[in-house]
Amino acid sequence: MSSSTALASTSPEQCACVEERDLPIVIAWRRLSDRNKAIVAASIIGILLAIAALARSASTPRMALLYSGLDSSTSGEILAALEALDVRTDVRGDAIFVPESRRDEIRMALARDGLPRQSQAGFEILDKLKSFSTSSELFDATYWRAKEGELARTILAEPGVRSARVHLAIPKRSAFSRSQPSPSAVVTVRMAFGRLDPERAQAIRLIVALAVPDLSPEKVAVLDAAGGVVLAPGDSEELNAALGKVHD
Repeated sequence: MSSSTALASTSPEQCACVEERDLPIVIAWRRLSDRNKAIVAASIIGILLAIAALARSASTPRMALLYSGLDSSTSGEILAALEALDVRTDVRGDAIFVPESRRDEIRMALARDGLPRQSQAGFEILDKLKSFSTSSELFDATYWRAKEGELARTILAEPGVRSARVHLAIPKRSAFSRSQPSPSAVVTVRMAFGRLDPERAQAIRLIVALAVPDLSPEKVAVLDAAGGVVLAPGDSEELNAALGKVHD
C-alpha cells in the first residue's frame, strides 16, 4: 500500500490524536479550568514585566544622594548647574540624586561655583505671625531667629563661603536687676575651598556684633566647620587689630 493510500485511510480522530501527542502543552492548557487559565496568564505577564524592569534597571545608572534639605532657591540653582553639566538627575521631594559614579566629581564642580548656598529664613518669617494671637515672647523668639537668618545671608554673600549659621544667645532683661547679662553669639562657617582665615573671621565677628544691640565683639565666637575654632570669645588683641584696620 502506498503512502498516499495510508494517509487517505487515516480518520480525522486519528489525526487529532497525533497532533495532541505532538503538543502536550496544548493538552495541558485545554484541561485547565478558566480560573487556572487566568492565573497562568497573569503569571506569564508578571514574569514578562519583571524581565522588562530588570532590563531597564540594568541600563539605568545607579543613583546616589547629592544633597537634601535645601531650600527651593538653592535647589533651583543646583539643578540649573547640573543641567549645564549634562548630568542626569532624579529629584525626590527636597532630595537631589545623581549617578553614583559621578557624585564626587559633581560635588567638586558645584563647589567651584560656590554651591550649594545654604540660605536661611530672614525677616520674611515675621510676616507669617498673626499680630492678634502672637505673644510678646513668641514674637521676640521669632525676631531673633529672623535676625540669625539675615546675618547668615550677609555672611553667605562673602566670596568663597559655602554655608553659614549664626546662633544668638539673647538673655531676658529684668526690670528688677541692675546688672544685666550680656548677649553672645556663635558663627559657624564652611568655606567652599580651604579654611577660614583669622582676618576674614574678624570681619564676620564685627558684622554680627554691630547688628545686635549690646553685643560686644569679644562675645562672638567664629568657627570653621572643617577646622574648628578660628576666634574664641575674648580674643581682644586680634579684635583691636581688626578694629584698627576698619578705622584706617
